[in-house]
Amino acid sequence: RQAGRINQASQWVSTMAKPLFRSYWVTNAGELQNVDPGNDRVTQVKALATARLANAFGLDEFSPGFQQYVVPEVNRQWEWFTNKQFEAFQKAQKSKAD
Repeated sequence: RQAGRINQASQWVSTMAKPLFRSYWVTNAGELQNVDPGNDRVTQVKALATARLANAFGLDEFSPGFQQYVVPEVNRQWEWFTNKQFEAFQKAQKSKAD
């Protein structure tokens, strides 16, 4: 039963990834648009988001359902985040060149 509850927690935590990455973008877009996409500051966001999600219910990568539900959703949202950051970076560089 405990594993079932943790599995359900993992499923619920996976739904928190999208709004979390969106909020990180909203609060950090101004800074991150001027940062090279390969900069550690960008990848730090994924680490912070993953840690925050995992700590929501005391989950870790070995928790039932974490690899199945949370990790794929974090990866999808990370892809969205990096695309937004890259687009913003390109626009910022273009506006500096003009």
